[in-house]
Amino acid sequence: MLSLDKLREVYKDIPKDHKVIVYCHRGCRTAFAYYALENLGYKDIVIYEDSYIVWGARMDTPVENEHYTNMRPVVLTLESMKKRLEALESKIK
Repeated sequence: MLSLDKLREVYKDIPKDHKVIVYCHRGCRTAFAYYALENLGYKDIVIYEDSYIVWGARMDTPVENEHYTNMRPVVLTLESMKKRLEALESKIK
């Protein structure tokens, strides 16, 4: 953990009178940011528990300049479509 002086520099552009929502990929590293902000005197800090793993998996959420794409929803949809197609083909035979 950085010293409070260094943390003040890192978080200097984040207003203390605003709600601050911290997140990371899966929610593990957010505890460090939460702890740092709390020690700097921030009062309204929230952890987005689902973090990017959930946000990035949704096709209707905006993502800018991100390299991570969770393809699980696509794979699940394709698997479901394949099962439906197989069921239709078995009815035709």
